[in-house]
Amino acid sequence: MGKIKKGILLIFILFLVIVGINFYHFFIMPNDYEVLHILLEDSQNKMLNTTEEKNGCIPYQILDGNLYYEEDGFYQYNYNKRKKKKLWGGEIGDFKILRGKVYYAKWNNSKSDYNIWNVECRNLENLNKEQLIEGVSDYVFSGEFVFFSRIVGGKRYIYQYDIKSANCNEIFSFDEFDQKREFVAGDMILVLGNNLIFEGNGRKYITSYNINTNKWSISFNFSFQEQQLYFRILDIQAKGDFLYVQGTVCDNTKSNIAGPYVVKDAEKNGIWQVDINTGKQKHLTKTVYYGGIYILDNILYGIDNGKYEKIGRN
Repeated sequence: MGKIKKGILLIFILFLVIVGINFYHFFIMPNDYEVLHILLEDSQNKMLNTTEEKNGCIPYQILDGNLYYEEDGFYQYNYNKRKKKKLWGGEIGDFKILRGKVYYAKWNNSKSDYNIWNVECRNLENLNKEQLIEGVSDYVFSGEFVFFSRIVGGKRYIYQYDIKSANCNEIFSFDEFDQKREFVAGDMILVLGNNLIFEGNGRKYITSYNINTNKWSISFNFSFQEQQLYFRILDIQAKGDFLYVQGTVCDNTKSNIAGPYVVKDAEKNGIWQVDINTGKQKHLTKTVYYGGIYILDNILYGIDNGKYEKIGRN
């Protein structure tokens, strides 16, 4: 009876431990979004101006003592008052603030299957709205330009819109599908120098187009001897001439309730730094930050398990 009682006691203690851990995770430990804002709302950030490093993969911008971000609308957080203010409601796409105006995108209510965004802007002082570009498939803010594409009749046309002058020019175009009936490129996600960065098929690789040389190249990709393995990209950030790519090696022959089956001990898991000009790759860490990776004031951060940590300077 003594052994049975001890066994029951151990099971009960184990049960309490499991319940306690779950309670902590669900009710005490901050979620990934809360952790990101703990990082962003730190008072030491109030002097920053992150306009230059703001790109399509960074969902926030800091300037003039304020933090701007999108939630269920567009918000402003003032560092001195330590208060947030909802400037307007409604979901928006990626944004960028330049010279007192917020540039962003809204869903286009037309019946187009591809060109589903309108690019608009609002004045920060009075929030007056102006539509700039109608019906785009994807878009990226870079410097004082908007790069965007339209899909028409199986072709994809890439344009450059000058925010300052309102001039819009077509840069180049290409067929949506190659001879194998595979997509030539996925969504345009970044612009680095003269390189337009696109997602590869199924976020398994990254491809780029150089507008000076008019050439395509694969910027990031892994091949495996085991044909069932592939690299799944989770996050992409950029700074200067470098891409920061986070992902996991997956096995397409195995199933996982939560999604693709991750090979947890794979050597290529984690974060890679890629020089967009030379193609040189550097493995920064095997750690996977499932809360995402972010760049703030030239530092790469990772979020996971209710906390953030620095990964390294760019």
